Amino acid sequence: MFEIEKNFILTKEQEDNLIKDSEFIGQKVFTDIYYDKENYDLTKKDIWFRARDGKFELKLPLVNNEAGDRYEEVDDEDHIKEVLNIKGESLKESLGKYGYIPFCVCKTTRKKYKQGDFNIDVDSAEFDNGFRYSISEIELMIDDDKKANEAAEKIINFAKNYGLRSVKNGKIIEYLKIYRPNQFKVLSDLGIFQK
Repeated sequence: MFEIEKNFILTKEQEDNLIKDSEFIGQKVFTDIYYDKENYDLTKKDIWFRARDGKFELKLPLVNNEAGDRYEEVDDEDHIKEVLNIKGESLKESLGKYGYIPFCVCKTTRKKYKQGDFNIDVDSAEFDNGFRYSISEIELMIDDDKKANEAAEKIINFAKNYGLRSVKNGKIIEYLKIYRPNQFKVLSDLGIFQK
């Protein structure tokens, strides 16, 4: 499965309107630790490697990912090790040996909603340095990456019905922009995301 997502900043009124028409699925709190090498080897390729509450996940960009919102999500540890070219031991025990270090720790309270085929996440994030950021992600899951453009357009049209303002950068990118400007500059110079 492939995830197509768009990020939106919501006013309280917009959030209330959006969720009144949606089914509340639940709330969860989780902590993400994002990893990369000192030279930003992964993020320079728009690859996002994290441990979410201790379980490793990798978000790989789809081939036509100009918009920066189309990823394949991988949570199988053997597949992750294969992509990262890590041999042998467990992923957790191998990180330092292969040069992977944490660059961001983020605790998120996520409220999940469903409206038709749309998954709606309303996130309130707190980073280990005290930075806070709130954002909503509207997602569609597709089984064929050829449907990515169509899915992105559906998300945009859905959001327009609620007057939502799309933002390019999610919470991790905003964190990099403010607190890791060197990494942000490298990634923006490469066109991974907009300044």
